[in-house]
Amino acid sequence: MKLARFGTPGGEEPAPIDAQARSDGPAYSYGQKRNLQKCPIWSLRERPGAICKHSISLPRATKEIAMNLPTETNDARSGISPESDEESSCLSRRNMILGSAAVVAAMSLPKNGHASTPPSTTDQPSKNNNGKDDNMNSTTAIPETAHTFDPSNFTVVPARTFDNLRVGEIFRAPSRTLTDAHASAFQAVSADNHPIHYDVEYARRHGHTAPVVHGLQVLAFTAPGATLFPQYIGDVFIAFTEASCKFLKEVHAGDTLYSALEIVALTPQGDSGQVTTRATVYNQHGELVLSGEHKYLLRRRVY
Repeated sequence: MKLARFGTPGGEEPAPIDAQARSDGPAYSYGQKRNLQKCPIWSLRERPGAICKHSISLPRATKEIAMNLPTETNDARSGISPESDEESSCLSRRNMILGSAAVVAAMSLPKNGHASTPPSTTDQPSKNNNGKDDNMNSTTAIPETAHTFDPSNFTVVPARTFDNLRVGEIFRAPSRTLTDAHASAFQAVSADNHPIHYDVEYARRHGHTAPVVHGLQVLAFTAPGATLFPQYIGDVFIAFTEASCKFLKEVHAGDTLYSALEIVALTPQGDSGQVTTRATVYNQHGELVLSGEHKYLLRRRVY
């Protein structure tokens, strides 16, 4: 029966021992124990500076801890009794010293090493805009008003008044493809049941390729609420005073419409002002199918 190779320096095998010698006492002599202490594991005590290539920077207290690691099995601090099995004792001491060496090696890594821990925010407190430490919060100061919600300040776009508007500004609506469902919905609202809008054969007999979409339905696509314009002037809006248009092309189900409002005139009227917009609707072929005009009355200031 032989000892394991890990306990001898250079992988050399110790002298063989028989089973009787093992049962009567330690399986190796004091000289063999010294050989175990000379192996790379036990050399940690002999040469503490070899624990890590960075050990030159270890604090003195850490070096003393590394040098005072227990090596004898009868040391009370090691927790290993003299009567313990020698192979188990060797393993226990090896594991204990390897663990201690790992801790010391981790402590000895340089600050700029790859394995170093990033500095904690508590070590380097950040500064907020007021110059105060702010370790756990954002560096951006939160306005006091952010903690209370005011529905009157909940706006889609910044509010504007009559004097903030400019001639040439354009407000576009999202494009939309017309379907038979739109025609049915408008029929229900308008009560317009003429077959030119719903009867395919009737429309063909009268020179149309398909039922014609209601003209007023096309005009409805120019409603200012379809754009962001009312969102801007909602606080100063008084009335929608006028609308006119010309129907230039037929519109059928399946056509996609693109509508927009362009400010063409701004007329002050004392404490109020009149806004005139040009309304346009194009189809997917780039053809102008409707052209018209809207007029709105606005206050000059917010009360």
